[in-house]
Amino acid sequence: MLSFLLLFAVPMFTLGQEDEEVAGDEEPVTEGFSLPMPSAGKALVIFTRPVLDAPILQFKYFCNDTYVGKIGVGSYLVYECDPGKYLFWADSETTSVVKAEVAANRVYIFDTFVQDGILKPNLTLKSFDPELKRADRVRQRLIGRISHKTEKRFEPDHPEKSNKKLLRAAQRVMEKYTVEPAEGDGKGLSDVRIMTANQYVQ
Repeated sequence: MLSFLLLFAVPMFTLGQEDEEVAGDEEPVTEGFSLPMPSAGKALVIFTRPVLDAPILQFKYFCNDTYVGKIGVGSYLVYECDPGKYLFWADSETTSVVKAEVAANRVYIFDTFVQDGILKPNLTLKSFDPELKRADRVRQRLIGRISHKTEKRFEPDHPEKSNKKLLRAAQRVMEKYTVEPAEGDGKGLSDVRIMTANQYVQ
């Protein structure tokens, strides 16, 4: 019975923590800073993370089976792509997947959280959503955090792209998930989140 209760209590606890950690990660925007913008006709995706979540770990990010890069607490990652539907996912102790659609000339931000799990830390990739409560404040906090960090860009010829462990992880995810949303995605205890094209920050 205890195991059954823990199974449901941990996800609910971590969902509540996400809002708290976003709210507690407030920094004023550095003077003169502005968000990177995509090239004409492209979409721009930014990956960031709170400072206090698993500070010794670096999180790895992917778009479909393409390794985008990794970040520590002092950096954020920028990836430019064509408009369309993708699997954006983060990988560390666990994997978190978002089925996303991005639009041309828009900027999207994914935040990364880590909470204690029963067996290992739970990694969660969460897209900014302008429809959520206090969305304007969350947007400013995310931009403020990014403005204090070092920008890293996707490198198509990065040497880690041929890393066998990363290639196996990409193959596993692409075999398990489809780019198109499936029944149950984004609901209840689903391990997949959904992001629509209107969830942009700019």
